[in-house]
Amino acid sequence: MSFGQLGAVIIRENVSSGDGMLDIMIPGHRINVIFMVCRINKYVDLTNEFKERSTEFLNKVVNILHSVSHRWDGWASKNEGDKYVITWKLPDTESSADNEKNEQLME
Repeated sequence: MSFGQLGAVIIRENVSSGDGMLDIMIPGHRINVIFMVCRINKYVDLTNEFKERSTEFLNKVVNILHSVSHRWDGWASKNEGDKYVITWKLPDTESSADNEKNEQLME
């Protein structure tokens, strides 16, 4: 299991409580993020065409995704075959009262 870049903060705060245990039931906090999914069209066709050089090609594509996401303060956070997820954490702009109202609306 991987919690990714944003989940690392949760784990760090949880484990630093002093006893070294991971308690997944402690309350968390809400963050706002943007997810973008990039998909390589005709992924299977490309890998069949490039044959042994397909790994080199895919590494170049992934390198571009990682560099662009880092350039704009994001993280290339996940991939599943031909799909890559890039995540950006948005700045905290709402007050805690606004967050509570939003949570009540969602229930």
